[in-house]
Amino acid sequence: MKFPSLKIGDMVPRYPIVQGGMALGVSTASLASAVANAGGIGVIAATGLTVEQLVKEIRDARSFTKGIIGINIMFAVRQFASLVQAAIEEKIDMIFTGAGFSRDIFKWGRQSGIPIISIVSSSKLAGIAEKQGAAAVVAEGCEAGGHLGTNRSIEEILPEIVGNRCRSQNPGYCRRGHR
Repeated sequence: MKFPSLKIGDMVPRYPIVQGGMALGVSTASLASAVANAGGIGVIAATGLTVEQLVKEIRDARSFTKGIIGINIMFAVRQFASLVQAAIEEKIDMIFTGAGFSRDIFKWGRQSGIPIISIVSSSKLAGIAEKQGAAAVVAEGCEAGGHLGTNRSIEEILPEIVGNRCRSQNPGYCRRGHR
């Protein structure tokens, strides 16, 4: 079976699969490295970890795989900046962020060369993330287990995001179904 290609920054995983960064000890080094070893993007959940714990998880994941490893961190956590900086120092491959919006993280991503992926629940946030320099967005609706504060379904949100992206990239032309 031929899968479409997924490119985030300069990285292209073998398969276009991104493991969710589930917090509270679910998405740890062992799960993230298993996904990376299988050809996807493995994600360590940074939320709920101390800086020292996150560094250990990243180092453990690196010892288990040569694949692509990212972190997922909620902007709303108290140690947001410290956790992001620790991940950058550990040369994490990419950072997924949601549950609030930080413009600083895009500056940190540009300075370090690490792609920032925003988790969004609206077309408006997707547009802001794109303007700030997000390498990609993850669209989530109320079906997700995340902390997005929306009651809207992904079935409503995704067509809006794709349609707006289509219009901004190709004025006057959109693929069928995108208005």
